Amino acid sequence: AAFFVFFNPMTLLYSFTYRPEILVTTLGFSSFYLLDVSLRDKIRKSKILLSGILSGLAFLVHINGIVFIIAGGVLLLSYKNYRMTVIFFLFSGLTTLLYFYDLWQPGSFQQFLFQMRNWPDSVASNYLATGPLDYVYRFLIKLLSEHQRFFWSPKVWGISSLFFFSLIINFKTLIHKYKSLMIYFLTIVISLNIFGSYIAEIYWIYYLPFMVIVIAVTIIKLKEQSSTLVKIVVLLILILQAVSVGMMYNFIFSKNGNHVEQHHRLMAQIDEPDALVLVPYRFVFNELDNRNLATFKGFEYHQVEIGKKLSEEEFLLRAKTLNIKYIIVSPEFIDGRSTLFSWMIKNTMDDLPLYEPVYQDAGYIILALSE
Repeated sequence: AAFFVFFNPMTLLYSFTYRPEILVTTLGFSSFYLLDVSLRDKIRKSKILLSGILSGLAFLVHINGIVFIIAGGVLLLSYKNYRMTVIFFLFSGLTTLLYFYDLWQPGSFQQFLFQMRNWPDSVASNYLATGPLDYVYRFLIKLLSEHQRFFWSPKVWGISSLFFFSLIINFKTLIHKYKSLMIYFLTIVISLNIFGSYIAEIYWIYYLPFMVIVIAVTIIKLKEQSSTLVKIVVLLILILQAVSVGMMYNFIFSKNGNHVEQHHRLMAQIDEPDALVLVPYRFVFNELDNRNLATFKGFEYHQVEIGKKLSEEEFLLRAKTLNIKYIIVSPEFIDGRSTLFSWMIKNTMDDLPLYEPVYQDAGYIILALSE
């Protein structure tokens, strides 16, 4: 199980990415472990209490961590431990109250509700539906799309394929010997689908510890498995996993570079320190303290909201309307590695409406608003 956790493109990528999913997963799985140990042996109030706190901390790190609170409660209820369920929810609830500290400030709660109502989600997961029928429709659309998370990209194909194969050939064993894990895992999948912000492979990491335990059971049982076909299938999927890991190593190494120095050098070409500059998202980490920045993420979410990609004219007109004076176009938009803004691909940025190229370096192009 540990091998598959670390021999994994997603672990490799997101252990070095400024995101909370690895921490949320660690806290959530730790919460499950304490519940599982307690249910297998003798119910201990201290373990349930600590499990509740850990699930609350998962929520505190990221709101999607609520799935571990839900799963913990469902697991205890399935074993009819009502008193322990109350203790679990009490301490997880007290911990999550810290999350809402900022909402106590004037106007913050109204802003929070506005963000929920206008969530830029292409699979219609708006938390505040217009009515019961609308909610049921949104619920079904998301639930029927959950498989996309498991097979989003080559980064998850290997583990997901091996997991579902393991689930099929060892279902009876898993239900009999690992009942708590199966209940907890299924609850996480359903609750993340319903309450999670949107379907994406990044949140697949929450499933990883539970999936690799199921896979480990299958690998161990291969010693007892007489079917050569099963062994061949497992071997082929392992090869797919190895290829995925190799691709991810290559991707990470291709991104290596002195980004701090590179971003600073590009920003130095803009001699108006107060001008609003549209930049790739990674510039935020190095230059937000020094400059007035907007990111392409805002345009990406706007495209989701309106349900279509912006044309060259629409994109640049919107940029001007938002008082963006400079645009830094990164190489991946031009060479086609990113297709978020397809009009940029293979474009030298000459003869653009409203903006003109003023500087080019290391594949980046700086556009300035025309006078």
